Amino acid sequence: MSRVAKMPVKIPAGVQITADAGRVTVKGAKTSLALTLPSGVSIEIGNGEVKLSEGSIKTRTMQSGTVRALLNNMVTGTGTRLFQYRRRRVD
Repeated sequence: MSRVAKMPVKIPAGVQITADAGRVTVKGAKTSLALTLPSGVSIEIGNGEVKLSEGSIKTRTMQSGTVRALLNNMVTGTGTRLFQYRRRRVD
């Protein structure tokens, strides 16, 4: 079983996640991202976190870990902690 897929994805304040017919949409303050779930992988949303279902972790181990990582990146990208690059001056 995938260790990555077992970990829940925490939903920060200001981020909404909806799942409809194999498609997950993550909406934040500035942007919205969507992901089509592979067949056999399902998610459960509740208590401020997203979890992959036990059945999908057992049958689709590698895909479940990948989907969990993608969801985590989507939540991070749409949330309040947006990516910032700071250049450093090297002398």
